[in-house]
Amino acid sequence: MEIELSEVGVRPLMEQSLLMIKEKAVKHALKLSIYTDDLLPVIKVDERKLKQILYNLLANAVKFTPDGGNLSVMARQVDPAILRGIKLVIVTLREMVISL
Repeated sequence: MEIELSEVGVRPLMEQSLLMIKEKAVKHALKLSIYTDDLLPVIKVDERKLKQILYNLLANAVKFTPDGGNLSVMARQVDPAILRGIKLVIVTLREMVISL
């Protein structure tokens, strides 16, 4: 398995991943949201593989979230000072079910 690294913006990557599952989400009346830090860095990753990972996570979330729920994808950068200059971005997927 070969890795092809390229520089990728985190938010655009998240937006593309959400677009891929949007049709499935609409069928289940799910609301999709993205929340990010304003200044996320560009990261060096295998874009195709990371898209596949995000797609798999989102597809499973859509599959197991009850109809009418909310799915949020959030990304934030950990302070590089804490990690001795290493850039780390944390991506979180959260589901909320609204019950009446």
